[in-house]
Amino acid sequence: MKKFFIALGIAIIAATAVSLPAHAIRIPHVHSGSHNNNEQHYVNQSDIDTLGEVKTKIDAFTETYSKQDLQPNELLKALTDLQVALKSLEAKTFSSQLGSGYTQASNELKAKAGNVREVVDGGINVLRNGSTAAREKASTEFPNQFNTAVTEYNTAVQNLDKATEEANKKKTAEEGLPYLVILIAAVVLSIVTFIWAFAKKAPQVELRKARRTVALVTLVPLAGAVITYVTFLIASQQQNGGTFTIMTGLMIFGVIVFLRALIGYHKLKRSLANTPASGAPQSPAA
Repeated sequence: MKKFFIALGIAIIAATAVSLPAHAIRIPHVHSGSHNNNEQHYVNQSDIDTLGEVKTKIDAFTETYSKQDLQPNELLKALTDLQVALKSLEAKTFSSQLGSGYTQASNELKAKAGNVREVVDGGINVLRNGSTAAREKASTEFPNQFNTAVTEYNTAVQNLDKATEEANKKKTAEEGLPYLVILIAAVVLSIVTFIWAFAKKAPQVELRKARRTVALVTLVPLAGAVITYVTFLIASQQQNGGTFTIMTGLMIFGVIVFLRALIGYHKLKRSLANTPASGAPQSPAA
């Protein structure tokens, strides 16, 4: 028995070595911009880029507007740049691969972007065509109008983030389902086998040992299933996804060892059944 488990341990190490690396993908939040990630392309990458551009132009306009010596042409350029980015956002078709919640949130976001753009349009019109009185009035009303519209827009971005998170949860559940099913199957197999091996004692010592061997080897595929599922969950919770390990070698090897142990048990059982008990009368020779 000792030699068997030594050989089993060596084989487990070898089987683990051929396990396959895999990658769990998370869809990044839309407000992040994600311009620094050139290795992966997400299904909503175009959405991220468009919203990142709008955020950049809003920040640039805010910085320009806060200058002490602000010139009208500087303000007009910042407003025009923001106007172009907002129009691009309004005309954009957001990804349809992230579910109805994401689509609904993106439509609300485009509506709020339109509100910001209307305020910006008014500011551009006053700068280009407005009288001195109109400009003075706009200088009083514009900040509140702009801040209100941008606040509502940012709230819509947060709602799109929530929709993205829901899409991530659904994606994680779908991708992790096969590994969860394998884990549940391995747990059930191990529990049933241990109950069979230890709860009901076989009459012969050899059978009891064989049963326990069958039960113990079920821990091998169970270990592979646990490592696979746990590493998948850890990887799927990382911001941009992460690498997890599919313990293919360990699980396949575990199943093979289990079947061999089970077959060996039944062979031993038949052999013992065909062996006369010690002291039993022998039939006379022919």
